[in-house]
Amino acid sequence: MTNLPEDYETRLSEMAKEQFKNLRLFLPDPYDCVLSKVERNADVDVDGAEYLFRTLGLDPQILRGRYEQNLPQHHRRCDKDRHNAEIVDRDLHVVNSRLHRG
Repeated sequence: MTNLPEDYETRLSEMAKEQFKNLRLFLPDPYDCVLSKVERNADVDVDGAEYLFRTLGLDPQILRGRYEQNLPQHHRRCDKDRHNAEIVDRDLHVVNSRLHRG
C-alpha cells in the first residue's frame, strides 16, 4: 500500500480511453507517483523516482512544492510519521542530487 498526496484524484489521467467496454484505467500524476515512491523509502522506489525524473523531465521545484503542500499534513499525526517526513525530505534531496550529477 502507498500514500498519495491529498487531492491526487483531481490530477489522474485516463489511459486507453474507450478501449474497454467496462473498464477505465487511470494513472497518477507523475509528481504524485514520485512522492509516493520516495515516501515508501525503499531503494528501489528512490531509484524509480530518479528514473521518472530523468525520463519525464520533471521539475524538482514542482515536486518540492507538491510535497510541502500535501504530504506534511499527513505526517504531522504522530512522532513516527514526523520521522517518516524527515526521511522523505532526505530522499527528495538524494533524488535531486543524483539528477544534478547526471
